[in-house]
Amino acid sequence: MQRLGASLVQEGSVRAGLEKLLEAAKLDPTNSAIHQELALAYRDLGEFQLSLDHFKKALELRPEFPQAWNNMGTVYLLLRQWDLAINCFQMAVGDILYRTPHFAYNNMGLAYIKKEQYQKAIASFHKALKSAPSYSPASTNMGIALERMNRWEEAIDAYQDAISVDPEYPASHFHLGRLYI
Repeated sequence: MQRLGASLVQEGSVRAGLEKLLEAAKLDPTNSAIHQELALAYRDLGEFQLSLDHFKKALELRPEFPQAWNNMGTVYLLLRQWDLAINCFQMAVGDILYRTPHFAYNNMGLAYIKKEQYQKAIASFHKALKSAPSYSPASTNMGIALERMNRWEEAIDAYQDAISVDPEYPASHFHLGRLYI
C-alpha cells in the first residue's frame, strides 16, 4: 500500500497516492516512512501544515531520518521561514549516514540566498559540490549567489561548470545567457 501510494504521488496522481498512503498509515501508524510519504503528498497539494505535522511525526518516530529533515526544510522554504528551513537542513547534513547530503546543502544555500547571506550560500553550495561534483543545481545556484555579489566572472564560471556536467539542465543555460545580454 505504501509503495503504491508513494509511486502514485511521484507520478503526479497525488490525491490517489494520498488515499493509499492514508490506508497504509491506518495499518501501520508507527511507520516513519509512511508519515514522510504522507508529508510529501500534502506538500505537493499545498497543505503545508498537514505536511509539517507528518514530517514531525516521522521524526518523532525516527529522529535520525535525514531525508525527512531535508524534505521538511523544503516546506519551510515554501513558507518563507528561512531559519527553520536552515535548521532542518543542518539536521539532515549532521547525519553522517545521509547518502545524499548535496540536496540538503543545496537547499540550505537557497535559504541563505533568500536571507541575502551570500557567503554562507556559497559555502553551502561548495559543500554540495564536494559531496556530489556533478550536481549541476548547486553550481547554478552558486552562480546566482555570485551574481548577487556582483562577482560576474565567477558566476559565469559557475554556470559553465554546471553546463559542463549536465548540458541538459536548462537553468544553467538561462542564467549564463542572461549575463551575456
